[in-house]
Amino acid sequence: MTTSDAFTDRFVIVNRKNPERAARVSSQRGIPQGLLVSIRMEMREGRFENARISLQQALSFDRKDPLCRALLGRCKAEIKPDCADAVMLCESAVSALSSAETFYQLGRVYLLNGRRGDAAQAFEEGLAINPTYSPILREFESIGRRRPPVFPFLSRDSLLNKQVGRWLARVGLR
Repeated sequence: MTTSDAFTDRFVIVNRKNPERAARVSSQRGIPQGLLVSIRMEMREGRFENARISLQQALSFDRKDPLCRALLGRCKAEIKPDCADAVMLCESAVSALSSAETFYQLGRVYLLNGRRGDAAQAFEEGLAINPTYSPILREFESIGRRRPPVFPFLSRDSLLNKQVGRWLARVGLR
């Protein structure tokens, strides 16, 4: 657990004991900060159904909050992977707020829907905004990046592209 995680966990516990203080401490968008912290903690622990319910409560404070819409889209996608509503929520969030976190959530939703290429593009756009955003860097490590085909005028699935690419990788030239 990092120092910021310890602070976040302690902040949530304090605010659960004092709900009036949690309601007073709000983010720029009018959503209680303690609620956002608890939502992120639930998502980190894999409790997406609880996080979804909390996000719907948070959206009652500000219906158009892009970050909450992106997080809600991610929760819906984690619960039901082929949910088209999740993609629409995240895409609308990214169009309203271009931040590394919204692009990260969009990329995760794309991955859960089997759209690996779109996910890589969303992650790259997020890294263009914040090149040190660690969740996106971790995702790139896990999914990897594909190199361009050896012969760009041929299909990526072409036997020639596959074999020459493998041979160049084995020899160490690629």
